[in-house]
Amino acid sequence: MKKRYILAIVLSAMFLSFTVSCSKSEESTPTNPETPDNPINHGDLMGVYNPGKKIKKVYKSSTYQEKYLSEVWNWDGDLLESISHYDSEGNLLYSEQCIYENNRIIRVETYSNPAAVTTYGYEGNNLKIAQYYYTNGGPSGSYTFAYQNSKINEIIYEGDPKKSTMEKLETTTMVFQFTWSGENVTSLLLKDSDGNELSKQSFLYDEKNNPKRGFLNSGIFLGVADDYHFYFSMNNVTRADYMDLDSNRFTIYDYQYDDDGYPIKITEKMYGGSDDEVTYFEYE
Repeated sequence: MKKRYILAIVLSAMFLSFTVSCSKSEESTPTNPETPDNPINHGDLMGVYNPGKKIKKVYKSSTYQEKYLSEVWNWDGDLLESISHYDSEGNLLYSEQCIYENNRIIRVETYSNPAAVTTYGYEGNNLKIAQYYYTNGGPSGSYTFAYQNSKINEIIYEGDPKKSTMEKLETTTMVFQFTWSGENVTSLLLKDSDGNELSKQSFLYDEKNNPKRGFLNSGIFLGVADDYHFYFSMNNVTRADYMDLDSNRFTIYDYQYDDDGYPIKITEKMYGGSDDEVTYFEYE
């Protein structure tokens, strides 16, 4: 699915030069907290991604692009070990290495030009902070998480606009506010440091399984992104409405499912746009 970046700190070219690979940490680790009733990971600890069905390959196509292999997911038992991303000509684009403690992800090292690092910190059962930086001294930032009824209701982003190529970015602090219905994010409000509303999204869902729920994709913690709902919600988005100071638009997602209720084909149509995007999933 396409990511909608509102005020992206990270150049889109950086995202076109990344692969994902994960390994277990050899360091001693603290005792696991008790497993909570947590909406992010189907009752598991936050930072533990162990879906009912594991993605093996992802293919993509569009109105103007033939179907091609986009991602290869590799697993070491229940741990996601690697994701390799490819362009339409089969060239490897990017790679990340994930470090785990007690099966919880604590660090992602992105091998690209430049390289980037994302770290994750926990307090008890909850993800409390995510931080990123580029090894060449490029953009850096952090995200702190607040909770209500065991659900994330706010993320505060603090970044370094001086290192951004986006001149529109004039503030170092932004706030994401989440509204939930059951186990799904139904709205996402973005505000600046003065409390001014920058954008608002609202979402509708199916009743099927979201295979990416609980995946702490480093891409959503490498700047100011607005697609957390794809990773936090239990079900799959069928419609997303987006409103900002300049425009209103919406996207429809149409699904085909396997016998277990997992999506195998997603057709994404942004109304007002001319290019339909299609994503295909294969599972282990």
